[in-house]
Amino acid sequence: RYQNFKDPNQPLVIPITFGGEGIWERNHIALILVKDNCVEYYDAKGILSENKQLAEENDTLRDVLEFCKDTFTKDGNIIENPYPHQFDAHNCGVFVCRHLDERLVKNVPVGTLYVNPPSLSEVEDFREEIIKVAYPQ
Repeated sequence: RYQNFKDPNQPLVIPITFGGEGIWERNHIALILVKDNCVEYYDAKGILSENKQLAEENDTLRDVLEFCKDTFTKDGNIIENPYPHQFDAHNCGVFVCRHLDERLVKNVPVGTLYVNPPSLSEVEDFREEIIKVAYPQ
């Protein structure tokens, strides 16, 4: 079934994968979420879109956020997470899933930013929730 991507009542989820930047890091996952007339960029490392260079010489991820704003919102806002939540090289996917769960399941308002990261035990507990959903018994 075809779904209209410009329907303002439906969220648009755009996962992003960046090549690894550290010795032990393979890839890094971040997220663009268009919901409630906002474009929200969530990188668990707190790296802002203007600091993410794209393949084109002068383009950054900020240009993609501006495109999403112009295309999928009506004079909406761009909101970015500037706070580092992830301090390891392997939990980015769990952080992204947790963020989506907050926005799409628990209906935490878009733009609600947490200065402090969740504890490692909270991250591991959420990983267990993901496993239960992915592999129901």
